[in-house]
Formats: sequence, structure tokens, C-alpha cells
Amino acid sequence: MQLSKSFYNIFFLALALLVFSSTAWAQITGSLPECLSGEERERLGKENKEKDRTEALIKMFAGRLEIARSSFEAENFELSRNEIKNYGNLVDYTVNFINSSIKKEGDKKKLFKILDLSLRRDLIVLESLRFDLPGKYAEEASQVYEKVRKARVSALGAVFGKEFFPTD
Repeated sequence: MQLSKSFYNIFFLALALLVFSSTAWAQITGSLPECLSGEERERLGKENKEKDRTEALIKMFAGRLEIARSSFEAENFELSRNEIKNYGNLVDYTVNFINSSIKKEGDKKKLFKILDLSLRRDLIVLESLRFDLPGKYAEEASQVYEKVRKARVSALGAVFGKEFFPTD
């Protein structure tokens, strides 16, 4: 009787862990932006370290901005606008990922510094696109620009302190 009780306890514990881990994984993968391809989702799933995942996300959103820029040059304004929106969604996801996954302030600062360097470069391209896109596409690009600018201010606040870069 004692053996069967311990067997059932272990069985239910294993079952609970399996259900919990699959639920947690579904939440993590379900919260990824919809614009990511299956290959990109798989790549992010393989990144176990926060720094590696952050750098992968930065490469992905920088790629979206490059597609937006080249689509603009090819006068495919609709694709350019869509990729700008995807870029903004990936930036939002990256900021939320850093804020929610990193417990140590020092590690969080390092990741926000990496993010800031990327956003500083990208904001120049994004600003150019928002002014050069035709009117009906420019409004959404301007909204993304403002959102990304605020994300950069938030990153700078995390790096240098809230007293230097207050966030709203």
C-alpha cells in the first residue's frame, strides 16, 4: 500500500509539472508578436539566455526596418508601412521581455544599453521614413516612431537612472 501511494504521488507530481511546463511554454510562445515567422519563433525558442534572446530580437526588428526602407525605395508603401508596424511591435515585445525576465538590475541595464544603441541608429531611419512616406502611410509610421522614441527614453532611464531620463 505504501509503495502505491508514493507511486501515485510521484505520478501526479510529474503530471502537474508536465501540465504546468506546457502551459508556461504556450504562454511564452503565444505572447510572441504575430509577425514572426515559424523559423524566427523557433530561433527565439532555442535562445536560453536573456542576452542571446535580446540580441536575436534586435536583429529581427532591425531586419523589419531594413525591409521597410527597401520597400519604400521600391515604392511599395503598403509593405513599408506594415513592416514599420511589425518593427514597432517587436520593439515593444523586446522592452517587455527585458523588463519581465531580468531580475538583476545590472543585467537589465546591460540589455537596455544594447537596446538603446540599436534604437538610436534605427530612429534616424524611422524618422526619415515617416516624413517621406505618402500621407496615408505616414500617420502610422509617426505613431510607431513616437512609441519607439519612448522605448528608447525608457531604456536610457534604465541605464542612467530615472532622475536623468524620467519616463511617463
